[in-house]
Amino acid sequence: MPDELAAHIFERGVSGSGSTGLGLALARALIDSDGGRLELSTARPPTFTVFLPVPRAADVRGVRWPAERGPR
Repeated sequence: MPDELAAHIFERGVSGSGSTGLGLALARALIDSDGGRLELSTARPPTFTVFLPVPRAADVRGVRWPAERGPR
């Protein structure tokens, strides 16, 4: 990935391979909507990192904590 493209890789319409340039913009928007983050970790080779929040068991409805022991 060229250095000048790395700063804009998540913008709609930006593509280094002649595609539509929507995939990474859409992926970032979906991850952002869940409170996460998508980052370009390295430009060569292009490597991405996804950070997603992990809810606490107490914050999830219907989850008993500590979990019940036994088969489900």
